[in-house]
Amino acid sequence: MGTPEIYKTLLVEQQADVLTVTLNRPKQANAMNLTMVNELTQVMNRAVEQQVRVFIIRGADGNFCAGGDIKEGSFRIPDC
Repeated sequence: MGTPEIYKTLLVEQQADVLTVTLNRPKQANAMNLTMVNELTQVMNRAVEQQVRVFIIRGADGNFCAGGDIKEGSFRIPDC
């Protein structure tokens, strides 16, 4: 079994060449904020470096993602 990593807005687990990322802001219907975007960018860059073959993204508590969290204001998605 893979070792889970700790992020503020994501649950990340890798098993062999499969990386599973769970968007973990269930009280906000997993809406993306700047922290989540930065963490996702970090995880995706690591996946590319490690040549992950399967990248699964899912949402916590029955919601995938409500989009951008407008309560936290506007944010710019970083260039990958």
